[in-house]
Amino acid sequence: MEKSSVQITEFIPQRKPFVFVDALLNCTPGSAETSFAVTDTNVLVRNGVLTTSGLIEHIAQSCVAKTGFDARAENKAVSIGYIGNVKNLSVSRNPKVGETLHTTVLFGEKIGGIQLCEATVRCGDEVIAHTSIRTAQEE
Repeated sequence: MEKSSVQITEFIPQRKPFVFVDALLNCTPGSAETSFAVTDTNVLVRNGVLTTSGLIEHIAQSCVAKTGFDARAENKAVSIGYIGNVKNLSVSRNPKVGETLHTTVLFGEKIGGIQLCEATVRCGDEVIAHTSIRTAQEE
């Protein structure tokens, strides 16, 4: 993937105020990297901290960003996605306002429209969350 000035909303179906990815930084056939700056205006920030629900939504949108990128590359519309399952979620801490998340998603098998993914969320060099997630896309 070549970096460009394309808006993230070209790759995900969500719109403000429910956008939890700022940029798709890298995209390969088996992985994606995204970033997200936590701000005090985010709807899932409480007491200066992004909630665990906000972390999960960020991870899911990171998965969908790659799917949307792939769809756009094939001149297809970006489809709506759903969180099917979150498994083995480990959160060492929730990010604070002013921190930027850098998330790596590794894509596993896709079975019947269900995409299996592993995601790791970092703030700087610190891993703050890791999970397995399944997402489903409307066809």
